[in-house]
Amino acid sequence: MSDKVKLTKEEAAIVQSLLDEGRSSVEYTLKQQVFDPNQWSGKLLPLRKLSFDSLVRAFYIGYEVDETPEERLIMLVQHYEQRLKTATSSQEAEFFDGKLKGIREALSTLNIEIKWITE
Repeated sequence: MSDKVKLTKEEAAIVQSLLDEGRSSVEYTLKQQVFDPNQWSGKLLPLRKLSFDSLVRAFYIGYEVDETPEERLIMLVQHYEQRLKTATSSQEAEFFDGKLKGIREALSTLNIEIKWITE
């Protein structure tokens, strides 16, 4: 398998920190993950959730940071707002305005607050 692994922001920060420390930190971490993945504590606690395969792929193939649903919605709203501003017809403007209203209505219905979107 040659795909990059998706990591949370916390996991990605740890992996990058270990990569920055050098080869010996990476090798030590991999050995420890094989022997006892439940040993991690403190700032390394998120490593408990990673499989050995995922950790190896993150170190040697690479990783992508997985966005939270809130971050994805914020990016989507920003995109729709930009498209609304640059709409070239009233139909296009209504289309993106409707999408924005739909997102906000869904969040309101579910009683979910995302500061930048629901303010």
